[in-house]
Amino acid sequence: MDYYSNQISKLIDELSRLPGIGAKSASRLAFHLIHMPKEEVKRLADTMVEARENVRYCKECCTLTDQELCPICSNLNRDHKTIMVVENTRDLAAYEKTGKYNGVYHVLHGAISPMLGIGPGDIRSRSFCFMSSSPITNFRRRKQITQRQTGFLLQL
Repeated sequence: MDYYSNQISKLIDELSRLPGIGAKSASRLAFHLIHMPKEEVKRLADTMVEARENVRYCKECCTLTDQELCPICSNLNRDHKTIMVVENTRDLAAYEKTGKYNGVYHVLHGAISPMLGIGPGDIRSRSFCFMSSSPITNFRRRKQITQRQTGFLLQL
């Protein structure tokens, strides 16, 4: 039995497709959106479309940005000889919030996991190999990337 109209059900279904949003949260969001002023809903929708159209990978580190180079890679005060490899952009943000790291990053957008069938070709490791042709004075591993796998990444 349907409790909501087609439009409300469709909105709930679409919202529940987002990661971490279950049916209950999707319902709350849907009703919140319906009760928002139309201008605010339009601004939110336009912002989502603009982000999807304009956000791309940084030419240097592969994080998400709306410029050719992200703010970190374009910052000349950063130590460009120190590269920290992270699994995703959220990890990069977490390290940046600490304020303790002054190097640059390489974002893999995934982790090698042979058990799940995810190999080096499934993540952004190849671009790291080109980036890493300059001397690396400090290399830190993150999450599921083991020393052996990291060595493999450097050999690509």
